[in-house]
Amino acid sequence: MNKKIILTILTAMFAFCSVALAASTTSIINTAEISFEAAPSTTTSIVFSNYNPVTRVSVNMRKLILAGNIEVDGGAVLQSVTLEYYTKYNPSVIDTTASIKQINANTWSFVTPAAPAAGIPPASPENEDAIYYRIIAVTNDNAKIYFPAISTNVETAALYTTDTGTIATTGGTLIQQSGDQTRGNSNINFANGALSVDNTFYITELYSDSNTTHSQIHSYLSPSNDTRNPIITYYFTPDPNNPTNPMPPLTASPMPTIIMYYGDLPANINNIEVMWLNASGGSISTNKWQSVNFSNDTTNRTVSVSLAQTGTGMGYYAIFDKTQTVITDHRPNVNSILPGQLMYFSSLNPGDTVVIFDMRAKTVRTLVASASNPSQYGAYSCVWDGKDDGGAYVEPDMYLYQIKTGGQVISGVITFVR
Repeated sequence: MNKKIILTILTAMFAFCSVALAASTTSIINTAEISFEAAPSTTTSIVFSNYNPVTRVSVNMRKLILAGNIEVDGGAVLQSVTLEYYTKYNPSVIDTTASIKQINANTWSFVTPAAPAAGIPPASPENEDAIYYRIIAVTNDNAKIYFPAISTNVETAALYTTDTGTIATTGGTLIQQSGDQTRGNSNINFANGALSVDNTFYITELYSDSNTTHSQIHSYLSPSNDTRNPIITYYFTPDPNNPTNPMPPLTASPMPTIIMYYGDLPANINNIEVMWLNASGGSISTNKWQSVNFSNDTTNRTVSVSLAQTGTGMGYYAIFDKTQTVITDHRPNVNSILPGQLMYFSSLNPGDTVVIFDMRAKTVRTLVASASNPSQYGAYSCVWDGKDDGGAYVEPDMYLYQIKTGGQVISGVITFVR
């Protein structure tokens, strides 16, 4: 063979081997990233029905629970709903299976287990975690739908303390999500005409005893020998940095209603009370918690307070485990009175009411708790003088009373005698 041809072949072979050797000794670097399984294409009609995402989770409850409806057309059957999530502090993707229930021919409801079940740091400002999640629904013919709609996207439910928003003169509601769609949320609501100008408002869910300021707030208890701490505390306020956006005066009509979420924090959801931090004394030493009338929604795990009814202002409101009281504490001091005599309903809270009915259940008199005089009947009480709402003495007869205080209703029978 021609030496020139052989030399050319050997040169080519050497070059090839050199390239192969270089490739075999090059380092391969793998980069880890969080990702979900990609979504297969599908033409089956399956949709989330009016589903609104959770974008915020309570900093004290620290769990995400999703609930909603899914509609399936074309004769298919919903087979499963899965929640996939990871957190800022735990990047491993976790799958949980939701419970599903068929509610009509083509609609199913779903509820996911609480997420994260474990691994989220204790509540404190330094550990404001975030949960990144998506929902996958699958039918019996393997059609799939994702929320968010793009399968590679995730929704973020962040843990933070404060929500803010503007409420117009026409009224409106500022909502702070709890993170649990099977229950309620916190909010502040102004009716149309309650505000003379558009106002910015804040709702803050305080961390329980996470720093000196909040611990100090939790120590303002009255009476002074009450050693309880609030279960949870909220702060409702206009924009504190805007002097042209003042706090609405107590005389504003109507004042707002506030709703506070308490979740599973109370030892007994039927034995709680709500207090307002009365800072009218002007100094820290005179700040005291003051009980207020409220409504307790044990289904949604929320309490509501009408500031127009309680006469209290915006500021700090807290939920406490209620101390054990005897139900007769609030009942009248006597069972019957004559003209000129008084009947006291004692140990009430601002905004509590006592309604007097005749035996036909017609309202005769509505009493609202006010400062007691004499003080032996507690800080606040209601007094009935035997008269109706028009100022005239009622007819001699038996009457029914209904006391609304501390989320409970107490009823009984009294008599007016001539």
